[in-house]
Amino acid sequence: MSALNISRHDKVLRLAGSLRIDDIVPALAGLKKQCAQALPEVIDLAGVTACDSAGVALMLELRRMGVKQITHLPADMVAIVEACQIHPLLPANRSVSDRADASTYKNENS
Repeated sequence: MSALNISRHDKVLRLAGSLRIDDIVPALAGLKKQCAQALPEVIDLAGVTACDSAGVALMLELRRMGVKQITHLPADMVAIVEACQIHPLLPANRSVSDRADASTYKNENS
């Protein structure tokens, strides 16, 4: 069983667990099936506990396919997106507390 869990609620696809390459590959069939039924409008990553560049690549592919919004990006995904300067390609909706944490980090490390 994959460490990535996928569930659908109306037009929202919720991912939980690990978005690392070893966990994504076994879960791709289920993810493709969910997207083939009807492309979700929103991907919710609130339940994601870990991410590497494979997770970022997966989110970019989902955006390319037409997913409108990806929410609750985990901190390690945000770090990769910012380091690669691809935030225009993968805009993230964060909670108010996440935005505050991000601005504090930038101010302390500028």
